[in-house]
Amino acid sequence: MFETKGEKRWAIYTGILIMVITTIPYCIAYGLDSNMVFSGFLFGVEDGNSYIAKMLSGSAGDWLFRSPYTTFPQSGFLAFFPYILMGKLSSAPAQHDQLMFIFHFFRWVTGILLTITTYLFCCIFLKDIRLRKMATIIALVGGGFGWVSLLGVGNSINSGQPLEFYSPETFGFLSLLGLPHLLAAKTFLLLGFIFLLKNDHTLKNRLAGGLCWLITGFFQPLTIVTGWAVLACYLLLIIIQEFVRQRLSLHNLERLRPQIISAITMILVSSPWVLYNYFSFKWDPYLSGWASQNLILSPPIWDYLLSFSIFLPFSLMGVWKSLRNPNEPTYALPAAFVLAFPFLAYAPFNLQRRLPDGIWLALVILALSLFDMNSKKKKLVIPQFFLIFSLITPFIILAGGMQTILHPSIPVYRPLSETRAFEYLAETATKGSVVLASYETSNALPAWAPVRVLVGLGPESVNFDEVSAHVNDFYFGSVSADEQMEFLEENSVDYVFYGPLEKNMGRWDPASAGYMRKVYDQDGYLIFLVSLADGTEKAK
Repeated sequence: MFETKGEKRWAIYTGILIMVITTIPYCIAYGLDSNMVFSGFLFGVEDGNSYIAKMLSGSAGDWLFRSPYTTFPQSGFLAFFPYILMGKLSSAPAQHDQLMFIFHFFRWVTGILLTITTYLFCCIFLKDIRLRKMATIIALVGGGFGWVSLLGVGNSINSGQPLEFYSPETFGFLSLLGLPHLLAAKTFLLLGFIFLLKNDHTLKNRLAGGLCWLITGFFQPLTIVTGWAVLACYLLLIIIQEFVRQRLSLHNLERLRPQIISAITMILVSSPWVLYNYFSFKWDPYLSGWASQNLILSPPIWDYLLSFSIFLPFSLMGVWKSLRNPNEPTYALPAAFVLAFPFLAYAPFNLQRRLPDGIWLALVILALSLFDMNSKKKKLVIPQFFLIFSLITPFIILAGGMQTILHPSIPVYRPLSETRAFEYLAETATKGSVVLASYETSNALPAWAPVRVLVGLGPESVNFDEVSAHVNDFYFGSVSADEQMEFLEENSVDYVFYGPLEKNMGRWDPASAGYMRKVYDQDGYLIFLVSLADGTEKAK
């Protein structure tokens, strides 16, 4: 816990300050252009719209996750539950604005909690209060040397984009800027480790640590797997420490029994989430299809080395120090993050880049541990350099976000006329109605209206390539009216959306379609109600 009240106040105020800074761009964006509506997101807008769509589904009565971005049959799945639950706090009118406010309130709460938890975690390893504060700030908002890839240095997988700019699991600033579920997951991951490292190893602490990881599963189940991997490496390292001391014996292994029991307890308590997800994705047809399309692979190792390069030599010296220190076995935990990193980042798994969560925090702690408890102020020059250097990345990200805000365009903004068409569907269409629209429109639409679309979010839109091709053919006008009707019936389409984005897809003229009736026509946006094969209109 906090050693002084001053440390507690610092952690809380720092969390608030970080959230204020990350909120300023959003405040500017909301009232910038009267003809455009801010989506609520500065980056990852497609995923952001999907979070609001999940919240809207909760408002509409759902308790289990069913993706609105496909017409593939779904039985429901316990995922994204915090978003679904928070959605129940909203209601019409102006529901999208309410959902955005709730989302960012959630971001504030989780951001402040993560700041406090990160500081507490740093307290375990760093005795110098100045270094604790530096480590907390660097770990939360700082970045490495990846920004030089903007100058053409490195071999980044994303066309020269720095790792810090697209991997919120590796570096934390993006999560603070717009991914609150990842903030919550990391908070409870670290809390679990804090309970693990308590000296008494009571049953209460063991269960509390396991419960923290069980709660983690509500926000990001994969983070539990990360915890397990790091935990296994931690046990391995403390055994190695005994070996290095040349005192390895059954008696000394017996001394490690409390740590081993704590680890097993935490794994058992948190295992239901992992087992539930594993068997659900294995047996459920929709989830299997989702998983097969959800590829989030790690970049080449050189990308990581480039981003970590300034800190890495000091961090590796910290690892060596941790293994040789006979009195500080807790240092084995951040070292365990480093040991687990290559196995997590390059595991034969389609979401491998999601796994090395917490590695940046561990590297920072290990690097700064070399300067711990040094009373000479000049010895803190290197840590101060680390702090200042690490702030280059968030500055670039915020500057890029401001540039995006000041030049309103899709997808960060949506045309006001388009959102009015969305609101019409929210008011008139029944929950779960299927709307045909372009991919770009379909991604945003479920965030405004509780409807389903055919394709709108890559991984969640099962059979994405096949269905996308049919949607493109429909709007391009390359298929006959009979084939269009067949396609609409096969996918149980209730409405056809036709705006500028759809018009730009091809030469199809909705006026020539006798199988639907226009029900909305404002400012270049048209909505049609589809008729059944017998000529009767589908119910609204």
